[in-house]
Amino acid sequence: MNVFASDVQKQFYMDGLQDNLRDSLPMLQVSEVETENAEYIVNRYGADVAAQSTKNSLYRRATGFSYSRDKKSIDEIATVSDVILYQELMREGFDLVADRQDKHAYALRQAIHRHSVDTGVSGAGSVLDNEVLAGSPSAGTPITLSPSNPDDVAATIVQILQEENAYGDQTPFVMMTPKQAKFFNVFSSGAGFSVADRALTNSIFTVAGGTRVIRGAQAFMGLDVIVTNEMPRTSVLTLSGASTANDTVTINGVVLTAKAAPAAAGEFDVEATADAQIDTLVAAINNSSYYLAGAGDANDYFEISQANRTIWETAGIRARKLSASTLEVTSFTTLTVAESGTASTFGTVVEHMLAGAYNAVTVALPSKGMRSDEKPLAAAVGGTGTHGFELTTFQMHDAVVWTYNAPKLVDVLTTA
Repeated sequence: MNVFASDVQKQFYMDGLQDNLRDSLPMLQVSEVETENAEYIVNRYGADVAAQSTKNSLYRRATGFSYSRDKKSIDEIATVSDVILYQELMREGFDLVADRQDKHAYALRQAIHRHSVDTGVSGAGSVLDNEVLAGSPSAGTPITLSPSNPDDVAATIVQILQEENAYGDQTPFVMMTPKQAKFFNVFSSGAGFSVADRALTNSIFTVAGGTRVIRGAQAFMGLDVIVTNEMPRTSVLTLSGASTANDTVTINGVVLTAKAAPAAAGEFDVEATADAQIDTLVAAINNSSYYLAGAGDANDYFEISQANRTIWETAGIRARKLSASTLEVTSFTTLTVAESGTASTFGTVVEHMLAGAYNAVTVALPSKGMRSDEKPLAAAVGGTGTHGFELTTFQMHDAVVWTYNAPKLVDVLTTA
């Protein structure tokens, strides 16, 4: 019988989860991973310590004390929870602990990878877009990959990495989606056994999570290629002014509707200015006020349904404000956007590739930054008369692009 009745079983659960998590993190292939000390990534005092200046030189108070952080604190938490009914716990011959372990590990490692690869893309020191490919300054236009330009794209990536001294102890890498990889003949099998021979020579292998690592790929002049569908897709929404009632913003099929007084799931408030409208939309997309499904404020927004929030969470949908008139929507695996009304316009959906030096991104994954809690089912979760508990697990983590390595990362923009 599989029950959580003893500390031994709980400890086994946690150990297995942590091992699975670390072994299945795609960004683990290219990042420095700090696993021991949660304070490692924070410089508490920095280089700007200043004592209080007094006539008698007594430092009674630290009123003049200041510090600067040159690294981010570990403030990201990946959380996953699910309901376990007592009738499940009573089953014989079914390893419920292992089942939940695998599910929780996948959800946590996915969240950590998404955060760390997005940090790398956002903090990249260089951008390769259609303008740079043509020899002009960057303008943010994505490259349309075709059978005729992959060699030029690959050669330009290598050129930028060489110019920025990204070649060190290891060969640099490039991380991309399977859709992008097909243009570079990474999956070519037309040469029969010779391809298999080269694959063995170049140590091609597959790691957990469906990530494919190709060492010394010929298509990229010897760069290591990491192929994973867990790459950022982005689109920028631009507002020319505040929304009007019944304007809509649609992301992955989920519709947000502007209302003078929001009262139903998916409705957001009509604001007075574009700046305020951007703030409200970002809050509604991220559920920054943590409203329950269908709940909210008539002067703010009403949270979307649980089913729609699950759609967004599965794709990793989130938004961030870029300016007083623009916000960026980021997704993983897929992103579709649309809008109605005269004030809002979505830009092209962009698929990102990340190229750079190994260990330019640091992922903090502390050994003790993990916790699992059990609590009885609330009526809102399990329903009246339901017996069981809710198991919630979180992993504390963060990712940072090291300042001196920032130029050694390249964000490559391609059309989705």
